[in-house]
Amino acid sequence: MVNISIMIEGGAINSNVDDAATVENTASLRQSFYRIFSELLGSEVNISVLPEAGYRNAARIFSKSSGDNLCLFVDLDDKKQNIANWFDKLEKTENNPIIIPTDSKEKVFFMVQEMEAWILKQPEAIEQWGMKNRYQRAHSEELVASHNSINGKNIEDITKPSEKLKTIIQYFFRKETDYSKKIKYGKLKTAPELLDCLDVIKLKNNDFEIERFYNYAMNKTHKQ
Repeated sequence: MVNISIMIEGGAINSNVDDAATVENTASLRQSFYRIFSELLGSEVNISVLPEAGYRNAARIFSKSSGDNLCLFVDLDDKKQNIANWFDKLEKTENNPIIIPTDSKEKVFFMVQEMEAWILKQPEAIEQWGMKNRYQRAHSEELVASHNSINGKNIEDITKPSEKLKTIIQYFFRKETDYSKKIKYGKLKTAPELLDCLDVIKLKNNDFEIERFYNYAMNKTHKQ
């Protein structure tokens, strides 16, 4: 069995956090990513997920790591054709440049443009999340998929998908006990539950970077 460790942007480093809720949410985020990657790769690969807070911290740790089976997943915050710019931005930071070795760059994978794009690609998962939490459904005559922020659009071309997701959630969902209270999206608090509603096969079939990661990991197993 192949062991693959995946550093991810997000969460908090427990040793620096006193807030119990943040620690718990980080653990939930780790578990959600673990579920996605485990279902994606199956039983042939043993996965460990390491939340490393912000992308610069994650990139810095990754750049200094020598493990052959270590990968990095980060938000691109740009269109996928501009991936090279992400590495350039790290290297050109004046005070503290981060240089990822050339032979490690293929092990950096991107959520285009942010992790929330995964969720926007599956609006039915947002519907499912709302039902699981027993939220009241506002604008019940409209589908989440019909919202003008995503309808007919290439999700990976959307700037700041986290903001679009926040808007969608506030538009469609209300507190079960108080219809006047809109549901708020929190990147660390809410994202794990939404990720848990994603269909992993659909994600693989509709996300180039997820498919690239899958092919990378499968190639590792065949060389084992």
